[in-house]
Amino acid sequence: MRRFGLVMFAVVAGALLVGVLGSAASAQGLTPKPIELPKCDNLDKVDLNGDGKLDYRDFTKWVTTLHDLTGDECYLGGPASGCPAFMDVNGDGIVDHGDLHELEEFQHFCIRAPWQTYEIGG
Repeated sequence: MRRFGLVMFAVVAGALLVGVLGSAASAQGLTPKPIELPKCDNLDKVDLNGDGKLDYRDFTKWVTTLHDLTGDECYLGGPASGCPAFMDVNGDGIVDHGDLHELEEFQHFCIRAPWQTYEIGG
């Protein structure tokens, strides 16, 4: 009975070792990606209505402009060339929710400082 216990211990220990080594091997293929915070020095790209601040009015202008425009030139997921220039906030050439995300990121990190603040331009 004691021999059976030692054999089972060896089997379990071997399985754990293989699992740990397998996890370490798969983790080696991962490459860390740095977090890129928005640049807070350019309010012009997010101040869509030109009042010198970013607030709900800028979000509303983006959404209502998209929904008020009719036709095939400016539409969600379409090329920015058919829309007013201010609608491509992130500059990727496409008018989509990524532009609203850019507005939200700027507001979150640059205007409503999160619990941890970062030095700008440092």
